[in-house]
Amino acid sequence: MKIAMFGTFDIGNFGDLFFPIIAEQKLSELGPVTITRFSYRAKSHATWCYDVEPIQRFPELADQFDLVIVGGGHLLHFNRHMALDYMPTDPTIPHPLGFWWLPAVAAAMAGIPAALHGVSADPAFPRWATPLLKAFTDSLDYVSVRDPKTHALLSKYAQPGQEIAIVPDSVFSVSDVLKRGAPSAAFKAFSEEIGLEPNYLIIQPSHALRRFKPEILNLAADAERRGWQVLELPIGYEIGNDIGFYGDVPGLKRVRSWPQPMLLAEIIANAQAVAGISLHLSVVASAYGVPVYRTPYADTSKFILLRDLPNIRFLTDDAPLVGWSDAEPDLTVVQEHKARLDKHWRRISELARGPKRTPKARGWELLCDAPAAFRGTRDLSDSVAELKGDLRRQAQGMRYRLSKKA
Repeated sequence: MKIAMFGTFDIGNFGDLFFPIIAEQKLSELGPVTITRFSYRAKSHATWCYDVEPIQRFPELADQFDLVIVGGGHLLHFNRHMALDYMPTDPTIPHPLGFWWLPAVAAAMAGIPAALHGVSADPAFPRWATPLLKAFTDSLDYVSVRDPKTHALLSKYAQPGQEIAIVPDSVFSVSDVLKRGAPSAAFKAFSEEIGLEPNYLIIQPSHALRRFKPEILNLAADAERRGWQVLELPIGYEIGNDIGFYGDVPGLKRVRSWPQPMLLAEIIANAQAVAGISLHLSVVASAYGVPVYRTPYADTSKFILLRDLPNIRFLTDDAPLVGWSDAEPDLTVVQEHKARLDKHWRRISELARGPKRTPKARGWELLCDAPAAFRGTRDLSDSVAELKGDLRRQAQGMRYRLSKKA
């Protein structure tokens, strides 16, 4: 089966890059599969972790695909300033609907089944976008989200009787494709290069953790007292993770460059404990029962999917440092997540193997123009809300730039 998968696979963020890797490996257990990744920017495996096609190439390639997958991740939103200078390379692609709304509706028009793959969404959508969102849900043959808030939000736009499944984040399947304690050649080479020993604490060098730096430094000191090494490991780049953020900590091990996603996952999987803010740092560690020390989160945030995991600890609790080997990891919740994901992967595979439908139309250009037309109908309150959001995100970007210069 040949699958077109859409998302932000051109951004240096661990979770975004890992979704198609997990999907390809899990779906290959159910039969031969080839996944073509689509994002705003073209990428080559020579300089990136894999090839990525620009979204504007989808119309010319569409006839070869058996299925379109949209997601996963925190994908459904209208935030134009979602990442620093992140825009489509083709100005006709609507932003940020180009990597989630556009492929779903285009797939329906081309007669290709489409699946929404374990995504989350912003807490609210603008009212002017209601027709777009109804067209989006109507275009999907299988709708899966990863939290109840997103389920409730999308239910407002779904057709009567349309099922919306809640599934765990797909990266919880990682332990099916990567085993702790079975080092790959890449992991052995990495460990030898920086002198990494078997017992280590990972700390994420994120500017979002500035106010928790004392707590993280306490964990690092505890780790050294236990004879562990401390590894400063960026979980992404382009997202405010900078090697050397903990430059005032003597003896820290540091990577020389950002590891490829599979190696990064293996480094996390074999740690004694991890400390950071990244969602998928927490998810991968949790898949192996590795203790996680992280910031608290609101019930409305995407981090709600970490609820009920027994290995999660909060930096605000001043919890004592414990490691993977201190007790038998409790993987009960993780095993339940993996069982639900196995059903999810089978459903996606069955959809890809089903019949194609007769194309409805060939209207890529009209689809690209549609969001702008509906945006023009927004009322004053929508405009004010969008302006506030844009200004807030631009201010966050400015603060990050200034912090790097400081």
